[in-house]
Amino acid sequence: MLRTCDTLQQVTPVKEHIIQQAPNGDKAGECTEFGCSCANGYVPDENGTCTAQPSTNCISNQNICSPDASCVTFFTGYSKCVCNDGFKGDGILCTDINECRFDICEENAICSNTVGSFTCECEDGFQKIGAGFCIDINECNQPDICGDNQICENNDGGYSCNCLDGYEQHYKASEMYCTGDFTHL
Repeated sequence: MLRTCDTLQQVTPVKEHIIQQAPNGDKAGECTEFGCSCANGYVPDENGTCTAQPSTNCISNQNICSPDASCVTFFTGYSKCVCNDGFKGDGILCTDINECRFDICEENAICSNTVGSFTCECEDGFQKIGAGFCIDINECNQPDICGDNQICENNDGGYSCNCLDGYEQHYKASEMYCTGDFTHL
């Protein structure tokens, strides 16, 4: 228990520091002409004695913390529940933070919120390199991606096949093919 201090009455308005000793040796607290304060992590009880805050002190009862929180002990001996990374709240009640609201992924990536975290996956036609950057896949590097008499043109996230000069584009069902009439050469 910490000592209580009496309100100081002085002729000069200078603040006087009164040392208060916490059970773990922490010394803090202050008395002024307006009253006394407790060391960090302690609150005055009804008698003015500084005691650890019971409502959030989890050192003796870690079950009060949310499953998504940890019990953190401070150098004063005071402890409290603190939400884990990816969660927000008072430590007793923690809710997931939707990180995807903050446009956290790099360009050409799609964010998916997970419990306590998130993932970034590249959009179709892009591949991940390094620390999550998504670059265009050049599908035109794949052999035979386009049909006969066609040329491949790469674009962001995809590609297109076009007929070579002098050939005309036709479709059979949904498949494109290119034909040319070279009888006049």
